[in-house]
Amino acid sequence: MATGLSLHIGVNSVDPSHYQGWYGELMVCEADALAMATIARSRGFRASVLLTKAAVRKAVLGHLKKAVRALQAGDIYCMTFAGHGGQIPDRNGDEEDNRDETWCLYDAQLIDDELWAMWAQFRKGVRVLIVADCCHSGTIARVAPLMRPEFVGRVRFAPSPVIMMTYRAHKRFYDGLQKDLPPVEKTMKAGRGDPSLLGLTGCQDNQLASEGQDNGLFTGELVRVWNDGKFAGSYLKMIAAIKPGMPATQSPNLFSAGTRSNTFARQSPFSI
Repeated sequence: MATGLSLHIGVNSVDPSHYQGWYGELMVCEADALAMATIARSRGFRASVLLTKAAVRKAVLGHLKKAVRALQAGDIYCMTFAGHGGQIPDRNGDEEDNRDETWCLYDAQLIDDELWAMWAQFRKGVRVLIVADCCHSGTIARVAPLMRPEFVGRVRFAPSPVIMMTYRAHKRFYDGLQKDLPPVEKTMKAGRGDPSLLGLTGCQDNQLASEGQDNGLFTGELVRVWNDGKFAGSYLKMIAAIKPGMPATQSPNLFSAGTRSNTFARQSPFSI
């Protein structure tokens, strides 16, 4: 019988001692993580949750490393993230805009190159599902979002001046993280495994992810479409069903990588 492991991260604020006095306060990221954990558990996943102060680099990477060791062909790993997205200077030349995208964890940022390097380590035949409700998430991610003057509301976008101050204050740390990592486009091939990766993200690369009253707009629509497990269809149909409920300024995205990704995208969502 296949195994499903999952990790659900919700970061409502960050440590100002690392982020140069910035608290990055959001309202419903923890609610998003709990909602996604509920969905995962209803489908038989062994789900872990990391909320705000517990959502630190060591804990996230540690969970990933354990999952890499534990999962075999036919198993599935799901990781969801709700919080701020950021960008820092790219040091290994894999970004057209010379910026690496990040997830703002409580204690420090997690770079997209690090995430791809970890996902690529899963064994052949493992499915890896990523659900990201944050800015810079279109493909976790390749292009900076354009600030839209018509946008109103709280967005999951770490301000560039704050992130650059943070980067300069911890330059040796962030540059060191990228030093030995291959460019993202080579990472899946560089990994020891051959996983199928599928990503569901809250917006396109040139858009902003917004919060709603109870959840992020994307997560809220995903939960609505899921309808306590009554949704019948594939990941492809789920994204199509979510889009009509989103504002014109925010279009959810689905992307894939690795082998057998087309088959993965046609499976029933969150199925083990």
